[in-house]
Amino acid sequence: MNKVPAMTMIGWDTRNWRHHDKAGIACKDFGLEPITKMVWIGEIYEHERSKIRKRLSDIFLKKTEKFFVLSMCRSCFNESAADPVISRNVKIRKPFVLIQSTKQA
Repeated sequence: MNKVPAMTMIGWDTRNWRHHDKAGIACKDFGLEPITKMVWIGEIYEHERSKIRKRLSDIFLKKTEKFFVLSMCRSCFNESAADPVISRNVKIRKPFVLIQSTKQA
C-alpha cells in the first residue's frame, strides 16, 4: 500500500450556506487550506481522501449540489502553473522523526 501523501484539491458548488460551512469545517479537520471560499487544497493521504469524500457526500445530498476531489503528486503540483501564493500557503507534511529520550536520574 502506497502511504505517500498527495496534493489534494477539493471544491464544491452549493447555495446552502450551512452545507458550505460544514464542508469548510470538514476540510479544516483534514488540514486543508482555503484558496477561495469553495476551493481548498492541502496534502493528505489516500485513506484521508476517502474519509473526506464520504463526509462531503453526506453533506451534499441535493441534486443541485456538486463537489470534486482532485489529487496529484507533489512534483506535478510543483510543475503546475499554480499561483506562487497558493504554493506558499499549502502545508507540506513533514516526515516524522523518531526521537529517543534519555533516562534522567
